[in-house]
Amino acid sequence: MTASSGLKSLRDSSNAHRLLKAAEKLGKRRKGRSISTAARDLMKEALADLEGAFWTEMAEEREKSFTQKKALPQKKLWKKQAAL
Repeated sequence: MTASSGLKSLRDSSNAHRLLKAAEKLGKRRKGRSISTAARDLMKEALADLEGAFWTEMAEEREKSFTQKKALPQKKLWKKQAAL
């Protein structure tokens, strides 16, 4: 597969087409960056959003199971950290 045929097959998919158009637009707005650089930046943003959503969900789950009885006082916590 050549680069041009790979690009054509990418353009044929509607989701890929929208992504490609977004990358092209982003590249043009940011002083002529390449499509690949713009796509990389879009993927980095998407991954950061997914990571944020994951950690938010984890925090919410921990909050549900939290009780004052299980909580460690700050002094004990720092002692545990120092021992590591």
